[in-house]
Amino acid sequence: MLREIPLTNSEREAVEDGARLMDALFAGLEKARTPDGRTQQQIEASGRERLQYD
Repeated sequence: MLREIPLTNSEREAVEDGARLMDALFAGLEKARTPDGRTQQQIEASGRERLQYD
């Protein structure tokens, strides 16, 4: 995206800071429980287990 749209240095810094903040948000959400009580990691692990037995 940065190659397609010319940005000033301050605009580029804002984009990069936003990307870092989104990475931090996603990292925190991996540990958050879903409505059924499982975490994303638990959901992914149960999916892998099913694939092994199918």
